[in-house]
Amino acid sequence: MSTPEQQAEIGLCLLIANADGEISDEEITELKVKIHAHAEGQKDDEVDATIAKERAVMTEKGVDPFLASIVERIPEAKREAALRSAVDVAFADMLTSEEDAFVRKVAKALGVTESVVDEMAGPAI
Repeated sequence: MSTPEQQAEIGLCLLIANADGEISDEEITELKVKIHAHAEGQKDDEVDATIAKERAVMTEKGVDPFLASIVERIPEAKREAALRSAVDVAFADMLTSEEDAFVRKVAKALGVTESVVDEMAGPAI
């Protein structure tokens, strides 16, 4: 379906959405909207397969190793934009305090400053 970078961005969205222990239908819907906006003509079954693959890898690796693989796959210049998209997906069903705290952990791993995170998600919940 996509490049390793695009797959990592999908993985990042799933990782942050799962910070509260659940990826909601609203978050999956928002993720699919974002994917289709950036990859016009992408077939739904291909999108579903990529989402399923990234979810499986996330479950298999665990949070920290999966996050490390995301950091490796997303070029530094694109990390802030990828984090913004992931925060938008997490906001689809209201950003929980667990997601907010996790966004800050992920931002640190990606090298995104806390002031940028505050702009994205608001001050700490």
